[in-house]
Amino acid sequence: MGDSIYVCDAEPPIKQLLCKKAFDGLTAMEKLYAGHIAAASWSGALMCLFQTSPESPAVFEMFWRCFQFLSQPDKDDRIKELPEGSADVFAYAAAFFGNLGNYRSFGDTKILPRCTLDTMEKVLTQCAKFSNVSSAFVSLWEACSKQIFSNSKRNLELGLGEEGTSTYFSSNCTKTDAESIQKFLDENKISAYNTRLFKTDGEKPRYEVQVAAAQHASKEYDTDFGTVVVKQGDMAPIMAKVVSSLQAAAKASANDTQRDMLDLYVQCFTTGDINAHVDGSRKWIQDKGPAVESYIGFIESYQDPFGTRGEWEGFCAVVNKTTSARFQALVDSAEELLTHLPWPAAFEKDEFKRPDFTSLEVLAFGSSGIPAGINIPNYDDVRQNEGFKNVSLGNVLASAYKPEPGKKVTFLRADDYDLFGRLVTESFEVQVGLHELLGHGSGKNFMGETSIVGVADPLQPAGATVSSFYADGETWDSKFSDIASTYEECRAECVGIYLCVQEAALKIFGHEGQAGEDIMYVNWLSMCRAGVLALMFYNPETNKWGQAHMQARYVILRCLLEAGEGLLSLVKNSEGETSVHLARDKIRSVGVPAIGKLLLRLQVYKSTADLDAGSKMYLAYSQVDDAMATLRQEVIDRREPRKLFVQPHLAVGADGDVSLHEFAPTPVGLIESFLERYGPADIDMLRPLWEAEKHHHTLYPTERV
Repeated sequence: MGDSIYVCDAEPPIKQLLCKKAFDGLTAMEKLYAGHIAAASWSGALMCLFQTSPESPAVFEMFWRCFQFLSQPDKDDRIKELPEGSADVFAYAAAFFGNLGNYRSFGDTKILPRCTLDTMEKVLTQCAKFSNVSSAFVSLWEACSKQIFSNSKRNLELGLGEEGTSTYFSSNCTKTDAESIQKFLDENKISAYNTRLFKTDGEKPRYEVQVAAAQHASKEYDTDFGTVVVKQGDMAPIMAKVVSSLQAAAKASANDTQRDMLDLYVQCFTTGDINAHVDGSRKWIQDKGPAVESYIGFIESYQDPFGTRGEWEGFCAVVNKTTSARFQALVDSAEELLTHLPWPAAFEKDEFKRPDFTSLEVLAFGSSGIPAGINIPNYDDVRQNEGFKNVSLGNVLASAYKPEPGKKVTFLRADDYDLFGRLVTESFEVQVGLHELLGHGSGKNFMGETSIVGVADPLQPAGATVSSFYADGETWDSKFSDIASTYEECRAECVGIYLCVQEAALKIFGHEGQAGEDIMYVNWLSMCRAGVLALMFYNPETNKWGQAHMQARYVILRCLLEAGEGLLSLVKNSEGETSVHLARDKIRSVGVPAIGKLLLRLQVYKSTADLDAGSKMYLAYSQVDDAMATLRQEVIDRREPRKLFVQPHLAVGADGDVSLHEFAPTPVGLIESFLERYGPADIDMLRPLWEAEKHHHTLYPTERV
């Protein structure tokens, strides 16, 4: 596979995350609370560098130091003096900062520079002179330049062992090691969410389960496969900064629930005890309708190739009360809409815990990427027994998902351009609402043997009962591990398109009659198109998918193609371009039953912890045959660059005054946002940390082939 899909875009589209109006509507105390939460979120986001690749922390430090001159009034004159190729260097740096590492947060593929190594060195050498950091640059360049440009097979994608790169693990860890440690963690009721795994080879291997915490502690275990040391204190300086900001936020909190929540987060990030974060999440659920919404911690497991470790994520946002009213109406209708899902009542939660569902204007999102919607917390017992919250990120939707007027939309018929362009954002809002609330928020997992007594199995002949369940210590993530994320996203996506045909659901979002039918059609059409575009994220050399949501959408595409009866076809025009042909009049009669059958299987296998049947079905739909492999090349040839976000910075003054600083939607503007977001003390933390662990990552190749 060539480098074309890895090379940084020459002119990456960059969108501003607009939120000034929402910020200006906050009180002084609410602004202060938001400012400290934002600071904690971004401090912790430095962890993402250490959860990606060995070189990412050094590259981050190098760019931050070299580009300091961009903070000076004469920056425009200095930029003009840079050697040829500077635009490509700025574009690469913007992509790096926008993904908090040199791998794409959406797709898990390496970002290779468009320029040569010599060009980047010349440009950065001059930048370093302008910024008076020449000696520091030489040292940092020597530490990371070869890794930046390496296109060796193992370096091109995130993965475990020989299949890719991941600093969730030392470079000598294998999937067998990950499985052994996961079994150990489950048996000892230790969560993997806030950990990394480093192995030292020897006659008796030594495994260090590194737990993110501000304080240091350790406990050693002797097992039949080696010595295991559970070691708190990973990224201690970073976690200490997070703790400090959260303690400051607690002083500006709106109520006792928020203070209790933050105190528990502080306890977790200080000691590494994930149970404190679980309890903090319980408090967070109880904090209904806050003016400033937030969540923080090790949350989503998309980037862990084994699927059980959470990436750092922290955000603060302002509630959009007008849009949130629609989502609350969806919550009010949830129990009735749940009855339309295709599984028996025994597979649904005993009681639907009515959650907060709000539309948010994001002020800060400290992680490697920004989603359109979130359903959290991810702790099974909390979600099933106590509830959850849903959020839709309104200013993300508005910035990222609207096509340019009059622009040709790839893989669609010309007849669909106008309707798709007008309604794709509105239809996606419907999909996000249904996906988050009734997708991730639905279904029950059977925990323990007593939970399945007398439960009929809807996939077996009449009279057959469920025979499998989650054993003590097992969770959805630990049981289904590397397919858990994509499988669950597929289930939620299926719920979204399955329920969007319901007039009651469409009406909640203000779409009735023909307008509702158009929204429903565009939502299904968008899902089918996304299934085609998903092929971009499949690697035929490793037979691996690089993005959980896109694999899910491909599975749905395969299901709908399999349904037949003229529902869906992929047709080439006279110019050899493929387009999606979806029969609007067959969505309800053919499409809905097909998705219903898939949904039932997805839910039953998940509920019953049936990994064998679930993975066999899911991976079968994930297969890319010869025809799809040919289509994949067309997807690559016609691909469009993914948007980057430039976020504002919330600056907390010594007097407690908080100001919002915005930046231009350009590569330079995105870089400037990170220069302002982090200070010298933040950057000085990085080198001791990455140097201390570099001996764990020596097996990654550095050559360019």
